[in-house]
Amino acid sequence: MFTRLVESLAATEPLSRVFSDPSVLQAMLDFEAALACAEAQCGVIPGAAAEKIAEAAHAGGFDTGELTRLSLRAGTPAIPLVSMLTARVLAVDPDAAGFVHYGATSQDVADTALVLLLRQCREVLAHDHQRTAEALRRLSVSGVQEAGISDLAIRERKIAGTSIYRTRLVLFYQASLLVDTDISVFARYLSMPTRVPDYRRGRSHEEFCTTLVREGYRGSLQEVRKALQETVDERLPLLR
Repeated sequence: MFTRLVESLAATEPLSRVFSDPSVLQAMLDFEAALACAEAQCGVIPGAAAEKIAEAAHAGGFDTGELTRLSLRAGTPAIPLVSMLTARVLAVDPDAAGFVHYGATSQDVADTALVLLLRQCREVLAHDHQRTAEALRRLSVSGVQEAGISDLAIRERKIAGTSIYRTRLVLFYQASLLVDTDISVFARYLSMPTRVPDYRRGRSHEEFCTTLVREGYRGSLQEVRKALQETVDERLPLLR
């Protein structure tokens, strides 16, 4: 379930779970375990130390409330996390404790954990795409396919896209579906992005995007909303 009231207005429950405190904590610990194992394979640290670190790198038993409090003071969760993990390893193997986080930086933990979490998001986004495509099929809109990283397209022209914005306190997840938008104004307000999906192939906004109306849909916006809501109501319980 949602852990913050604001998330109920700006995200879905499956996506909120990906960025929950236990999930973020485990992603950071997964980095520490993988780092130790990789270093052991390369002969940088003893194999026995890597085993003890990996055994300790499980979120159960960590005080996330204390970790959050210490993170605010340190400016990063990596510093108190490493201290907590080191203490846990120290309790079972003092020699192995000296190899926790060996040779890594705080930013290494944060960046890698974020990427691991974003990888989990792909499955959530895929389910959202499926529900949107199902809703469009209810409206007799055919040919909807996944494209790029997080787009839906008809005949390789973008009709919907999603994005995630995450801060320390807020997770915002949104999707945009082009129903009857005036695409000709896109170029006036949107510059060409520096990173684009392969299927764009250098096309301008107007050439790259389309709308339901352009693709022949003649229903109302209210019917689109109803179809989307019905599909979400049917499918979302399956993901909980």
